[in-house]
Parts: sequence; C-alpha cells; structure tokens
Amino acid sequence: MSQRGLEPGRARELTDASIDVIQRLFRREGPFDLTGGPWRGTGLDIGIDWVAGAPPIALSVSGSPESARAAGARGLDLLTAHFAGPAVLGRLGAALVEGQESAGRPAGRDGLRVSRVLFVGDTDRQARDALRASYEAVIAWEIRHTPWQQADRVPPGGSLEDITYDYLVDSGQILVGSAGTVRQMIESLYAEVGGFGVLLAHAGRDYATHEEIRRSMTLLATDVMPKLAHVGAVGGDTPPSDGDERRPHAAHRPWAARRSEARPPTRASRPGRRARAPVRPRARAAQPKRPPT
Repeated sequence: MSQRGLEPGRARELTDASIDVIQRLFRREGPFDLTGGPWRGTGLDIGIDWVAGAPPIALSVSGSPESARAAGARGLDLLTAHFAGPAVLGRLGAALVEGQESAGRPAGRDGLRVSRVLFVGDTDRQARDALRASYEAVIAWEIRHTPWQQADRVPPGGSLEDITYDYLVDSGQILVGSAGTVRQMIESLYAEVGGFGVLLAHAGRDYATHEEIRRSMTLLATDVMPKLAHVGAVGGDTPPSDGDERRPHAAHRPWAARRSEARPPTRASRPGRRARAPVRPRARAAQPKRPPT
C-alpha cells in the first residue's frame, strides 16, 4: 500500500468506511450527505428498491482471521481463494462465527464461500485427462509468478516443485473426477473445513474444451448437486431468523429490483418495449492475473 501512497494501517480504516457507505446505500435510507471521514458526497442514493432485500455483500479474504471476524460482525459473507487449504478455511469460518457472535448476530457458516477448481467427467480418467495439459501449464505459471499463494498446496515435507497436477487431484485440492468422485471430494472438503455455506466453481478459464466444460456443468447439475442436500448448507442455506439482517442465499432469494420513482423510466417501461429481465446482482470473487491457457 505504501507504493500507492497509502500510510501503513490505513487500509482497514478506508475499507471500513467504504463498507459503511455501501451498506447505507443498500439500506435505502434516502439521499444522505457525507461530511466526515475519508469520503465526501451529497445526496447519495443508488435509486434502486430491492424487492427481496439488499443483495449480499461479501468480503474477499486471503487468510486473515481479523478480516473474517470483521465481516461476521457486519453481517457480510466471505469470499475465499481457490488455493486456500482446509485448515485456513476452517480458521476463517471460526473467525466469521466469532464476529457474528460478538455483534449479537445469529451465528453460522452459511456466509463462508469456498472456491475450488471443479470439473466433472463421465469417468475419473476422462476428467483427469481433459484438464491435464492446461492445468499443468497453470501450475507452472503460478509457481513462477504467485509462489506465495501455493503454500497450502505443497505436499508434506516437500517444496513448490513437488506440486503436481496428479497430487492436487489425488489430495482433493482440485475437484476433478466422475460425478461420484466429485461428490465424495465435496463431502470430504466440507468435513475438513468444518462446514461452509456456498461452494463456488473457479470458472472463466479454458481448462478444457467448450464441449467438455458444458458436459461438466450438466453433470454437476444433474448428478452432483441433487445428491448433496444432506451436506449441511451446500445444497441450500437456512433462511435467516427473525431480526437477522443477513440476506437469504441461493434458492431463498428471488432477486429482483425496481427503479425508484424518482428516476426516469427505462426503455423497458415505455409503450411498445419488451420487458427486461429483473436485475440480478451477484457477488464475484476477484480473479488473479490470468495465466496462459
């Protein structure tokens, strides 16, 4: 942060102030002014009425329990890295709950979002072979350019050079295999972490061909997800209790938004225009610099 002209220790202060503003905007308190703190503004209002409550806000956390506790105290979700090991994820989940309890919020890990490379094939061999060439290139790139992110992937007693594609699959650090194998991997991950709310598939990379990725998503939807309802909150979260400011997840949130009457009508609301689909905001994890594919 010093390279950006930011004094040491101010990052947390600015982050907290920014989240305060965002949460006020989403609560629709009406136009308000900011006259103190690091940010300034007058008549602040996003002009959107959320039909099912404000969209969830998630804080991206690499491994800091302090950040996870702060997120829990504010009622935020956690976004975690796809390379974070189960032990790190478990500590973050525990810190999230500590923060929730410290603020008197209903405590639970439904807001812990775990990210993993996930690919489902018709057989274990087919799935493993489909990703081998591309992911071996990814491993080489990450060891060279982001070695600090690979610490949890190093085999016991080994070094960065011992991280191989087969080791990552065999140890369950990337979820690759047939539908049955991937289900077992998810169940094992859930148990090792101590529970989490949402499993995010690390996507947006050309790990396999378009047809193979489409087939993987189909198998995930038909042969994996329906058979994981027994695994805590992976198959769907528990609705919030009365007075809980947290938003429901997954199937419990029919996202839609309507424009404030103070705003001009959109094209969809004018005569002769076809109605547009509802706005569907989604929290997304920041992507690291893309390795070669």
